[in-house]
Parts: sequence; C-alpha cells; structure tokens
Amino acid sequence: MKYVLLGIAAFALYVSNPSIQDFNFYIREQVSSRLQMDDDLANALASEFVTAAAIESTYRKDYIIASKFIIDTAGLRLFMPNIPMKVEVLGIGGQFIPLTDLP
Repeated sequence: MKYVLLGIAAFALYVSNPSIQDFNFYIREQVSSRLQMDDDLANALASEFVTAAAIESTYRKDYIIASKFIIDTAGLRLFMPNIPMKVEVLGIGGQFIPLTDLP
C-alpha cells in the first residue's frame, strides 16, 4: 500500500513539475513586485528589460518530479551590482522556492 501512495505522490509531482513558461511568468511577477519607481512608464520599461534579461540567461535542470532554474546574472550585475552571480530557484508541485537570498 505504501508503494501505491508513493507512486501516486511521485506522479502528482511529475504532473505538476513547473515548465520554463511557468518560470517566466514567475520571474515577470517577481521583477514587477520588486522594482518600485515613481514613474509608471519607467517601472514598466525597467521591469520588461530585467525580465527579458533574466529569461534569456536562465537554464533549467529537470529532475522529473522537480526542476531547478538557474539564472546567470552576469549581464544584470551592470545595473544591479548587489545581486549574486547566480540565482537558483526550485520548482516543485507547481510552486517556486528561491534557493538564493536576494537583497
């Protein structure tokens, strides 16, 4: 019985493993919420720029029931020097868990 439950749990995690498109939506939401500028147009442009740069430098390691998304922030460090060189995010069960602390 415990193997059946384990199989069901593994299948549920496999089905809900986030894709790169899910991660792109997550990044867009995170960048929009973290960038706070006085001008709405400047905020939108900066948000789109940072999101596009992050998406282009992201790669995914698929572990079947979970995925690890790694963003190489070398290009973004020109504009935001206080972020780490790599940002890692774990995607499991349809959720995203940051593994790297961001300022």
